[in-house]
Amino acid sequence: MICEEAFSGCAELTSISIPDSVTVIGNYAFGNGLTSITIPRSLTDLSSLAFYRCESLTSISVDASNPNYSSEDGVLFNKDKTTLIRYPQRKTGTYVIQSGVLNICDSAFKGCKSLTDITIPDSVTVIGHNAFYGCESLTSVTIPNGVTTIEEDTFEGCTSLINVTMPNSITEIGFCAFAGCASLESVTIPSNVTSISSQVFSGCKSLVSAIYKDKMYSVFIEKYYCDLPREFYDAVNGR
Repeated sequence: MICEEAFSGCAELTSISIPDSVTVIGNYAFGNGLTSITIPRSLTDLSSLAFYRCESLTSISVDASNPNYSSEDGVLFNKDKTTLIRYPQRKTGTYVIQSGVLNICDSAFKGCKSLTDITIPDSVTVIGHNAFYGCESLTSVTIPNGVTTIEEDTFEGCTSLINVTMPNSITEIGFCAFAGCASLESVTIPSNVTSISSQVFSGCKSLVSAIYKDKMYSVFIEKYYCDLPREFYDAVNGR
């Protein structure tokens, strides 16, 4: 077992050989010097935040005989590639998620500051919380039809995000889902949304208004805070 934060302070550690005896890797296990890593065949339990502090990580490989995990183009998946587990933080540019992926894990792209564009296939039905948290270069995203919930903090801190397209399948939007998206200018909430948590658009300082069921709601701005008015949240939640 590699325990939580075991190597997190090892900034000069750029590579590591993990023996086949290791079955578990905990949260924040490695530091920001690590550039690549190979998951051994023995690993059965990998924390979703195991590589979160690996700001230099460009590739994750998996031993082909591992029965639980796999890798393609340096991205970590479950064995049958229906679940995207982790995208390396230093991997740059655009990324097209392959068709057949059903689930984007919690924190899968968290902190991927160099990701500029993402294509999510229609096969995806679940996008986990914090999935794209802090993707500072991401400019637009289209959520596929079939996803029903935008989880809490999903796109929080995506400071370059200008455009987000939400399908009619969305029924729920979680706490701070788009908080801190400082470049977001306008948004249309699907009419099927009946539950929205607080502060979904807090800190979206470029946001002027939101449209829900053909009604426009203007953002209010205070000295250190901005968000949509209570009237908007009450309307969506049927109060």
